[in-house]
Amino acid sequence: MRVLHVIARLNVGGTARYLETLSLGLTAAGIENAIATGFVQDGEIEDECVARLPILRVKHLGRAISPHSDLRARHELKKIVADFNPDIIHTHTFKAGFIGRSIRFSGRRIHTYHGHVLSDGSLASWQILLVKLSEQWLVRRTNVLVSVGEKVATELQEWGIGRKSRWVSIAPGVDVPPLPSREVALRNLGLKGDRVRVGWLGRMVGVKDPLLALDIARAMPEVEFILAGGGELLEDVRKAAPKNVKVLGWVSREDLLAASDVILITSKSEGVPLSAIEAQLAGVPVIAPNVGSLSEVVINSEGGRIVDRTVRGFTTSLKELLEDSSLRSDMAMRAQNQSRAQFSVIRMIQEHRALYSSMGK
Repeated sequence: MRVLHVIARLNVGGTARYLETLSLGLTAAGIENAIATGFVQDGEIEDECVARLPILRVKHLGRAISPHSDLRARHELKKIVADFNPDIIHTHTFKAGFIGRSIRFSGRRIHTYHGHVLSDGSLASWQILLVKLSEQWLVRRTNVLVSVGEKVATELQEWGIGRKSRWVSIAPGVDVPPLPSREVALRNLGLKGDRVRVGWLGRMVGVKDPLLALDIARAMPEVEFILAGGGELLEDVRKAAPKNVKVLGWVSREDLLAASDVILITSKSEGVPLSAIEAQLAGVPVIAPNVGSLSEVVINSEGGRIVDRTVRGFTTSLKELLEDSSLRSDMAMRAQNQSRAQFSVIRMIQEHRALYSSMGK
């Protein structure tokens, strides 16, 4: 069996790590696979995992919408499909899903939704309608729809995208490398003083809402916040950051986790964010809003807190956790146990193998 994954680009972030884990796991399990992908754009950084993966470059494929480039990317992908001759095309995220499912193909098709933007307020009404109609058309060209979280699938079904019988939910598999000591992490990050810190890690784009993290920091001037990541809002965040916020850019996630007492997620929309799983596996409680499938990752009052996506909602829980080290330790232990069972890499690969096998050649 041969599987061709298609994704627009592999920028630094959870989706790239997800696909790395899946591709290498499938290879180890004896399933030949490759990843057709384009290049990062707009100041993004390509994830270092690319060097370890079986990459087939689609020269004109990227994040930006460009009818001319996208048509050329479609032509390039058709040639890759003809040369690689896969049994299954497995697309990931909207743009790659659109291009990958629009070409003629006699084999089977799978599309994985790592989240969606239909409800986060980032799209105008006409854009929402266009995405909805596109997805409804693409569903008819897809054998199986995969969601990384149950709630993501439920929300998309409510938008009329695929009947329940077409959906499968497969939780991501996550491993976290050993963390450095806190002392080493602080030195690597250029931070001084052993004080409680709140960490934030992700792409600095509208849907992740780093500006809300700054509002939360302003309401808690006695606490140091460390924001790590890059993206189109990085310079805006740096300019607007209050004195108790350190904006670090892209840094090692292991250093960020080792230096943080609590991890903060402020997203407007999410699938199943790997950053939340990694934090819990590393023994760091997470405070996150009730969006997407976050409540499937952060079990409220077990491994962290699910809160209203308001400054007050976040600060109330942050103060509780930061003032009680015993509570943080207890949450960390429970979060680690729950995450190890739920987000096993072996389980993720086994479920994908079973899905591919059920579709036949």
